[in-house]
Amino acid sequence: MKFSIKQENEISIMSVSGSMSQEHVPLFRGRLQDLIEGGTRFIVLDMKDAGYISSMGLAVIVDAQTKLAAKDGTIKLARSNYLIKNLLKITNLCLKIEEYDYIEDAINSFQQ
Repeated sequence: MKFSIKQENEISIMSVSGSMSQEHVPLFRGRLQDLIEGGTRFIVLDMKDAGYISSMGLAVIVDAQTKLAAKDGTIKLARSNYLIKNLLKITNLCLKIEEYDYIEDAINSFQQ
């Protein structure tokens, strides 16, 4: 599992590469926490190269959403594969976490 982060104005885009099993969750949590504690309020998770995300990985995303909402921010997913989209749907997290087919759409949604 690899992560890379780039900034586009006040939006942090974190690209996730590889499958996120239980063993990768602490690193993922740490990266998100560093962004949030560093003042980031808007995060897009680019899931294009992510194969799978565990339930604990989803819990980290929900926790990040809660922390960001307290700062008038949010986290959004982009370019998720079928497995991740289906997991969001089954868990009803699609009602809580916005998901976009394209990075540009996720970024533009912050301006609306």
